[in-house]
Amino acid sequence: MLCPYTAAWQPESSILYSGFGPPIQLPDDYLAFMNVFGAGCFTNERYTIFVLDLTRCPDRRTEVVWESSCDGRQYRLGEQAYRAYPEFPGVLPWGCDDQGLTFLWLVDGPLSTWKTAVGRVDYELYNLGMAELMVECVVRRIFFYDDTFGDDITFIPRV
Repeated sequence: MLCPYTAAWQPESSILYSGFGPPIQLPDDYLAFMNVFGAGCFTNERYTIFVLDLTRCPDRRTEVVWESSCDGRQYRLGEQAYRAYPEFPGVLPWGCDDQGLTFLWLVDGPLSTWKTAVGRVDYELYNLGMAELMVECVVRRIFFYDDTFGDDITFIPRV
């Protein structure tokens, strides 16, 4: 499913790439984030968070995250268990990090109400959109490890 990738990122559409399954509209904040930053990663000396491009044929990282996330297993979000896309309600992966965390949307209800979740086995649910969660991570208000993301943060676009 790998496809060549062009250096100039432009969203191919506002829906999920058809190779992943049935079409589904992607959240506006995700599309706005992609228009500003594109796919790539926020990184420093300790952590790296990858934001995946779900609008086009995937690169290897996106393909691996997608295959491992959409393998039919259940995701625990609080007291509820969900399966991955294309089941609804369900979860849809949009990112990962270099420590084994997966970043998901909880696809339940109208697009504007999707929450984000982060975890490995049990997932913490955030009442935030994707872009808002990334801002919170980068400005050190939310962190997933023993310390914060840090000050020397760089965004590296995928090319």
